[in-house]
Amino acid sequence: MHWWQAIFLRRSQFEAEIDEELRFHIERQTEENVRQGMSPDEARREALRVFGGVEQTREGVRDTARIAWLSDFWQDVRFAGRLIARSPGFALTVIGVLGLTIGVCTTIFSFVQAILIQPLPLPDSDRLVIIRTVNSAQDLQWTGASGHDFLDWRDEATSFEGMAAFHWTIMDLTDGQSSERVKGMFITRDFFDVLRIPPALGRTFSIEEENEKKRRVLILGHNVWVKRYEGDAEIVGKTVDVYSWSTLPEIGANAWQVVGVVGRDVPFLPTVAGPEARQLRIDELVQFWRPLTIDDEYHRGWRDLLTVVARLKPGVTLEEANAEMKAISRQLAEEYPDSNRGWTAEVVGLHAMVTKEIRPALLLLSGAVGFLLLIACANVASLMLVRGIARQQEMAVRIAVGAGRFRLVRQLVTESVLLCVLSGAAGVLLATWSIELIRSMAPSDVPRLREVALDVPVLSFAVGLSLLTGIGVGVVPSLLASQTDVNESLKFGGRGASSARSRRRLMSLLVATETAVCLVLLTGAALLIRSFISITGIDPGFR
Repeated sequence: MHWWQAIFLRRSQFEAEIDEELRFHIERQTEENVRQGMSPDEARREALRVFGGVEQTREGVRDTARIAWLSDFWQDVRFAGRLIARSPGFALTVIGVLGLTIGVCTTIFSFVQAILIQPLPLPDSDRLVIIRTVNSAQDLQWTGASGHDFLDWRDEATSFEGMAAFHWTIMDLTDGQSSERVKGMFITRDFFDVLRIPPALGRTFSIEEENEKKRRVLILGHNVWVKRYEGDAEIVGKTVDVYSWSTLPEIGANAWQVVGVVGRDVPFLPTVAGPEARQLRIDELVQFWRPLTIDDEYHRGWRDLLTVVARLKPGVTLEEANAEMKAISRQLAEEYPDSNRGWTAEVVGLHAMVTKEIRPALLLLSGAVGFLLLIACANVASLMLVRGIARQQEMAVRIAVGAGRFRLVRQLVTESVLLCVLSGAAGVLLATWSIELIRSMAPSDVPRLREVALDVPVLSFAVGLSLLTGIGVGVVPSLLASQTDVNESLKFGGRGASSARSRRRLMSLLVATETAVCLVLLTGAALLIRSFISITGIDPGFR
């Protein structure tokens, strides 16, 4: 019989014992009522009434059993704590091996959680997409959109709630005494509606301001409004002095009117507008917005000027949106063959676009630490198995005085879980230090780096990993340790032949697992080193 079958059998036997005990008491009470002169039916109804209800009584017995189970569990925890205190060398070895492994796993998961799993800091960001143009014949896979293509997309596409175009820009804010260079965006009027970010003060841009290129109006970002203008609630309608290349050939500062203020920090979206745009990341905050005017100066073939962001309608999938945009692209290619032949619009999720460069590295690291955890578990399981062999006589004595196999397995698993919980605590401390170290050393272009933290999901992962590891490394050694021949084990130096063979087979399996996983890791490391050497050996063509 397997251990899990024994658990279910024990539960069914417990329920049957409760029913049998209740039936016995009700029948005795019924017989007593009949002796007092009641009819059999009346005697049984009275017995049930006096007894207080079968289901209520059955539930009360179950509650008592639950309390007893909790008491047994607390006893197991205290006993495990005493055994760990008696063997500090063994405990420190296990805590050191698993603590290091759980710490590494928790550290990597904190980056995976913040960068790949956690939604972007924008409302309903899962439906935000970037629309880019690709040309397979010219091997161009990441370009923006021309202004007139964007206008056609916005008018004809039905898969989106809204669509907006933008490109980045810079300008200098001045007050006559000091000047500050800030980064911002040119945007079409639907930008804030698409991102679902309403202004805290004032309004967004009007159609007239979008169509008239010389309108000197702007919307301030929350960060610059608080830091430079001290959160002035009356700033809407006022003018600020601005140096901007777009006002050339005029020299000096110009007065720009503030029409609105955004009440939250807004990050930069992925953009292709200009060679310096690669420096703009999702971690950078937009400090201002200006209206984008698309006029005849925007040639239909200029596709490195604008980036297009859109919001999918509820129920519309990426595949459906891509199919529609490809159909629109074919139509535009027929109407404008000189500028649009060979070009296709492609819809990509905003989150996927932000993380596309870092995703493979994080997934590779996750797989590597997973293999590392397997090696650590195999090592600890081997230690637990050897410890179980050393405690064979103790198990035999406990069986001889009446302990059941399930009780022994539960005690041994509790010991392994307690060790892994202590290892998890050590791993969390290690992860706290490791996260800060890696954040300080990571390249500046890693997206969402400042969002990496030891937060509730990461701590929950560490706790769950510790518990699963404790159960995983403890169950099999505990089952083998509980398979003890009492007569042989109570003899001095006695060993059960069958259990010894089982242990040897398990230890051989653990060693084989460790060897296989190590070979996979070593092969992967060798390939990575080879790739790195090849990359560093390429002549970039400049010094």
